[in-house]
Amino acid sequence: MYQHLHGEKEKLRVSEKVAWIEKHREMHALGTMLQMIELAKSTYYEYKRRAISQRERARKVREKRVQALFYENKQIYGARKLQFLLQKEGILVTVRTISADMKRLQLRCCYIKKWQSKKATKQEELLTNEIKTNQPTTAGTHVLTDMTYVWTQKDKWVYVITFLDAFTRKVLHFGVGKQMDSTFVDGHTKAVLEKYPSITLLHSDRGSQYTAGSYRDLLNENNVIVSYSKAGYPYDNAKIESYHASIK
Repeated sequence: MYQHLHGEKEKLRVSEKVAWIEKHREMHALGTMLQMIELAKSTYYEYKRRAISQRERARKVREKRVQALFYENKQIYGARKLQFLLQKEGILVTVRTISADMKRLQLRCCYIKKWQSKKATKQEELLTNEIKTNQPTTAGTHVLTDMTYVWTQKDKWVYVITFLDAFTRKVLHFGVGKQMDSTFVDGHTKAVLEKYPSITLLHSDRGSQYTAGSYRDLLNENNVIVSYSKAGYPYDNAKIESYHASIK
């Protein structure tokens, strides 16, 4: 069984020797194969430990991206859609592996119920997609805003809020915090309105922080049109969604 290695074993790398041993492990005694291939037992086990450590590091990196993409997409993406996003980043992994990652991270999808026709309430009538019919024609008037999760080495997971000019795609303002609440949103919204008094429309999704009375009152006090994306349709805010994806 070793004839094809005769005269070649000195040229083989450790990785190749270990791979050959693993392939024939169930067929022959480990000690015999180590002796025949001239590989020290300590070298064999050290290589095995190092390989396991590399896989563990790769798993942790992958899990961070799985968790980040899961929350970026409103907790509704399952393993198959996450696999597609990871492949776009060059991370090739099976759906089964991602499912296992999600189970370890305790990530469960929040499914959106099918919409049923009903009479609109006064609150719902306010949630209109004004930016669809009120397109920007100059810079500094129409602004997009959204929040996302970002992993940092120092503070772990943090929230980032961004204000993007809808005409030029320039970042006008951004903020970072540990709490994603109305205080966080209202504070940075007030800051961007003070910095850019030319703003006439502010567009966001329908997150609770953006539909809160304090947020709408702030915009009304500054004569700014409140605009919201259609429910369950993030493409209405695609420019800022794309920007957040690029900073990950």
